[in-house]
Amino acid sequence: MLGLYQSKRFKDIPTTCYIMTYKEGHCIANCGFCPQARESESSVEMLSRVSWPVFSFKEFLTKISYLPPTKRFKRVCIQTLNYPQNFQDLLEIITQ
Repeated sequence: MLGLYQSKRFKDIPTTCYIMTYKEGHCIANCGFCPQARESESSVEMLSRVSWPVFSFKEFLTKISYLPPTKRFKRVCIQTLNYPQNFQDLLEIITQ
């Protein structure tokens, strides 16, 4: 939809934008179900069987600003990792 990566085409335009905060490596938490967990050996590119490719926030904001009104998201869901800077990153995401 944003043209950031090759994806499947959907019949209906998505109304929810799902984004996740990012940091190199793993989360400082160690949740047993999560591939982002500190001791997990799973791929950090997956969470809840969903692929989360990494993009710069600036590039994401640029792409989203060009969406025509009929294709704009109605809501945003933010998945966040646990790391020292996560609260500041969330504030930046919300205020942008």
